[in-house]
Amino acid sequence: MIIIVNCVLIVAVCIWWWRSYYEWYYAGWTKEEYADGRYYDMRCSARSLCGGLLCSVVRYQSITPSPTRPEGDDSSWVEFGRYPVDAYVAEAYYPASGPKHFAGFQIVTTRHLRSSHVYIDGCSVVVPFWFIVILMCSSLAFLGYKPVRERRLHKQCLCVKCGYDLRVSKGRCPECGTEFREAEPNESAGGIEGAKG
Repeated sequence: MIIIVNCVLIVAVCIWWWRSYYEWYYAGWTKEEYADGRYYDMRCSARSLCGGLLCSVVRYQSITPSPTRPEGDDSSWVEFGRYPVDAYVAEAYYPASGPKHFAGFQIVTTRHLRSSHVYIDGCSVVVPFWFIVILMCSSLAFLGYKPVRERRLHKQCLCVKCGYDLRVSKGRCPECGTEFREAEPNESAGGIEGAKG
């Protein structure tokens, strides 16, 4: 069952990978607050865009102190969206070449970057979809190899843990102590003996 679920997830990620070149999906959490006479905005988000998954944590701080407490402060919300990919969006969020860019991986950090009316501090990490697919395929190969190996060793009357010969043992491996299920009587051998009798 786990293997089937893993296969379905791999197919879903591949479709998501393909769609990321045409539509970018957004999921984010935002928290706004007012403290020390300034306005703060914390945003955690994830975007699928141009073959990569971009995760970012950004904090905005107003440059000019606000003497009055704004309405709707200290609020938080979650938002989702789906938008078409154009050249401007692709270059803005996932440039072909950028800081610490390698094979689709990218790390961008900002430290007290001044915009028009806010300071920006944050970190963004891009993980390419091909890397996610490789990880999922590796886990699928591991999950599929173990039961196949155990069945092969069991048919050969070998311990599934250490490979010890169990043909003259009963119930437990004398080498590592692993319990095992005894094989069914060899009907073919019995038939041969009966024929000889």
